[in-house]
Amino acid sequence: MATTLKRELSMEERADATRLNDAWRDFKTSRMRTGRLVTQGWLGDETGLGSQGLIAQYLHGVIPLNLRALLAFCKVLGVDPAAISPRLAAEIATGTKTPEHPVDPRRKLAVDLITELPDAHLDTVVTMLKALAPSTAAPPAPPTTPRARKTIEFVAGPLPPLRHASPKKAS
Repeated sequence: MATTLKRELSMEERADATRLNDAWRDFKTSRMRTGRLVTQGWLGDETGLGSQGLIAQYLHGVIPLNLRALLAFCKVLGVDPAAISPRLAAEIATGTKTPEHPVDPRRKLAVDLITELPDAHLDTVVTMLKALAPSTAAPPAPPTTPRARKTIEFVAGPLPPLRHASPKKAS
């Protein structure tokens, strides 16, 4: 098997890895005090990122953090993303990414619209987004509010017209 050369991490990326490793050590110490042993393998399972080997590469600065990894680590470790990677946290806050990976402005608008929705409509939007994601689940009923329909249509394209239930004829 050929060895692949990895690019050297920037100073900022190495600092991110150091802060991540510090947060991991603090988390491990706090869990050990309660009698719970945690390992890099456990962290890989909890974050959904993968194997112990991959986790070690993030922790030791072999590979740089990305948004997905940062958010997964922060969720499990209970830390603010800005405490680990100010650079990636700024991307989250502004909706921008590096020049190599620009954020589609439609995605940012979709997130902004969903953020502004009243809580009463969140279940409907989540159900619809799950239906739009590749899966075998049955599609949900179309949204019934104009704002929810507008949000989904902006992200996914036109929705079918609403069909009103008509009374069933007696046989």
